[in-house]
Amino acid sequence: MHNLKNSKLVFPALVTLALVLLVVLDKIESGLFERIIFTIFVLDVWIIGLCLHEFAHAYSAYKFGDNDVAQKGYLTLNPLLYGNAATSFIYPIIILLIGGLPLPGGAVYLDHSKIKTKFEIALTYICGPLANLFFGIGLGLIYLVMGRVEHDAIIDDALTLSAFLQFYTFIFNLLPLPGFDGFGALSIYFNPEFRAKMLKLSAIMMVGLLFAVFYFPGVFFILQRPAVDGIQMMGMNIDALMNGFDNFISGAN
Repeated sequence: MHNLKNSKLVFPALVTLALVLLVVLDKIESGLFERIIFTIFVLDVWIIGLCLHEFAHAYSAYKFGDNDVAQKGYLTLNPLLYGNAATSFIYPIIILLIGGLPLPGGAVYLDHSKIKTKFEIALTYICGPLANLFFGIGLGLIYLVMGRVEHDAIIDDALTLSAFLQFYTFIFNLLPLPGFDGFGALSIYFNPEFRAKMLKLSAIMMVGLLFAVFYFPGVFFILQRPAVDGIQMMGMNIDALMNGFDNFISGAN
């Protein structure tokens, strides 16, 4: 594990795995194995998006003066350096599998004292969600390119769901709630004592969100609507999204 944390090959391996899984999806027969491969592909792409999200936080901080992020390895795109396994990957993946909710995963620890202005600090928070937005657009462009070649319909389902999750992550992370990037960007302008008190509510906020996933799912439909609009703007359709969710959940069971 220590060698993997020091490796710059983890992220390229994740990208290579995604490409291989796409090829496999296009070739294998429909059935349980296909759905399992589908689920692994979506999770792999979600982790790639997480890496880009945390890298964007770190790289923007680096450009604004926090040179420590390079020493911490945050610029390597290695997901093993972005927080710990349980809170950064295992819990968010379980919630993603159960409720389709892309909770924030991963974390980079920035030294705000080395960044000159509050505006630049706020930008370091916003750059993370923006990375998800651009990644979602990139997946949409791949979808459009794939439309020019013959392929199995499940490829469309996989790319549509993956793009949707990136757009959804972009929207979700901009919520002005403790623990989310939207709050982080705004809270830089708050009174430090008030900000500290609010940040202590982050864990409670996450528990509340998990509760809401199961008992008040309608709340999240409001947040999902812009993400659905996003995939439709990219030429993707709702049927592919619904099929994608069905394959994703059944492949995990």
